[in-house]
Amino acid sequence: MLRASPIIGNAPAMDDIQPIILTAVERAPQWVRHDLASPEATIRTRAEEAMAAIIAQALRDAEGSGV
Repeated sequence: MLRASPIIGNAPAMDDIQPIILTAVERAPQWVRHDLASPEATIRTRAEEAMAAIIAQALRDAEGSGV
């Protein structure tokens, strides 16, 4: 289960969420990885939004599974 952070109340402790985020980033589709480095702002923004959604879902899944 995610522990509460003593610094930010009920937010999960960094030690708990960092591996979850790392796994989400490692599993990101190649197009997201590629587009994050794009010089075009619209393409990069799309990739950033997709990566944020991937990370948010990974955190929700971890919270629901009691990690």
